[in-house]
Amino acid sequence: VDSSALGGMYAGAIRLVGTEAGVGVRLAGNLAASGGDIQIDANGHLSMTQTAASGAVTARANSAEVNGPVYAGSSLTMSTAGDLTTRQNVAARDALSLSAGGQLNNSAVIEAGVNADNSRNGSGDVTLSANGLTNSGSITASRALQATITQTLNNQGATLNGQSSTRIVATTVDNRQSGRILSQGGTVDINASQVLNSQSGLISSNGAMTIAAGSLDNSQQGKLSSSSALSARISGPLLNQLGLISANGDLLLNAASVDNRNAEISSLGSLTSTVSQFDNREKGRLLANGALQLTSDHLNNQNGSVAGQQGVQLNLGQLTNTATGSVYGKNSLNLAVSGALNNDQGTLRSDSTLEVRAASLSNNTGSITSASTASVSTSGAVVNRGGQILSDSTLTLTSASLDNSQSGRIASNGLTLTTGTFDNHQDGRLTSTG
Repeated sequence: VDSSALGGMYAGAIRLVGTEAGVGVRLAGNLAASGGDIQIDANGHLSMTQTAASGAVTARANSAEVNGPVYAGSSLTMSTAGDLTTRQNVAARDALSLSAGGQLNNSAVIEAGVNADNSRNGSGDVTLSANGLTNSGSITASRALQATITQTLNNQGATLNGQSSTRIVATTVDNRQSGRILSQGGTVDINASQVLNSQSGLISSNGAMTIAAGSLDNSQQGKLSSSSALSARISGPLLNQLGLISANGDLLLNAASVDNRNAEISSLGSLTSTVSQFDNREKGRLLANGALQLTSDHLNNQNGSVAGQQGVQLNLGQLTNTATGSVYGKNSLNLAVSGALNNDQGTLRSDSTLEVRAASLSNNTGSITSASTASVSTSGAVVNRGGQILSDSTLTLTSASLDNSQSGRIASNGLTLTTGTFDNHQDGRLTSTG
């Protein structure tokens, strides 16, 4: 069916049906329904140009392409057994649904919540479903946006935005190269085997954000940002090198491993994280304005920073805090390390109470300080050569052996020391003023 010779079709309502298998519909001219709906059924390929209805637009075909602007004064529904391609703008006042059994490709603007006078309303929902989605344009819903993609959702350099909510389910979400997944007024929810948000990708929500994925790459200026709470549950690796993960509310982060080198993970609320291997080296920053709790087999904080403005609780198998590494708890600092704690040239500091428990402690030229009561306890050795362990209040130190040589300093207003072998030569000092 070819309408090009007609120049256009104008009526109160329009219905085109091609029932024979393989018969396509080519709409080369304008298609306008001024008083009702437009309905198109094609058993072959559908090619649409400029189409507008005061009511609904419904199109079904084996495959389809949109080569001219399409507008529906109420709802718009397009479904194909195969591929669906939109090269020109597609808009609806109310709900907009695109469904493709094959690939859904968009290089234009798809938008729900557009009134006939081109003003915007708050009741436009976008629903997308396809085997794969490639978006190089913009897809916007004035209310909710939902995309259910069997394979890959490719949003590189493009925009997906649901004003009140954006929900994505896919095998792979590729938001690299300045892609944007947004909810400017609400929540973002992503469930995928793989999320790629590196190279200046942005995933941002004004409300809560939830990401559940097998792996997440947020490196190379990638940004995950929530103006409320953020929850990221990653069953595999999380790469955040040179990236930013931030929440204005509480932040929950679980992963098999985290690479946070020269990057930041921060929360204006509390931060709770369970990670098997946490790499926070090379000016990595793990920060919370509230309480911070990390459980990890190994935290490598060499030249990194971990800080909480409330209490900081680290439950670790091993802690490497060397080469100007810093762990700071304003209200309290509690370290429970089942293995070795290496604080050589590092800093452990609390503006209130401090408690350190470890199998062994190396604090060579390192600093462990507390403005209130402090307790340092190891089942093995404490080596404090040239280091300092200080408390402005009482200090209790318990170890199997203590090496405080080479200008090591241990001081408090009340010192209780229990140890075995004790080496205090070469200007080692123990001071108790209590």
